[in-house]
Amino acid sequence: PTPAPVAPTPVTSVETSEDDMTGFFDDDEPEATTYSLHSLTTEETWPILTRPVIIGRSSMRSEISVSRDSSLSRSHAQIYEQDGQVIVTDLGSKNGTHIGSHRIQPHTPTIVPDGALLRLGHVAFNVVKEQA
Repeated sequence: PTPAPVAPTPVTSVETSEDDMTGFFDDDEPEATTYSLHSLTTEETWPILTRPVIIGRSSMRSEISVSRDSSLSRSHAQIYEQDGQVIVTDLGSKNGTHIGSHRIQPHTPTIVPDGALLRLGHVAFNVVKEQA
């Protein structure tokens, strides 16, 4: 028999500060990390940065905007890389954030495994580790 999928791992400690969202749209972008977020719908790819980046349908509230899909909340989730791991947090969205088939708890930073299917509402992404 095929083993059951493993549930996502919530992060027990995340180092954040009040400055995490300062300069939301500043030109001084941190360097991209070794991970990227690849849309399975639009074929677009975004680097996953070392600071939180908001994903949603509102271009005014999100740095990664998927405005064509109403299943996403205006500010649906945030994603970033920390210590070689990708972390996603659902921001209390209506349709939830899923890693594989598991819905993650809102407002709980959760590790996204390399190659995992990440679904926000009905929009699917792959988290991909870039080859050096």
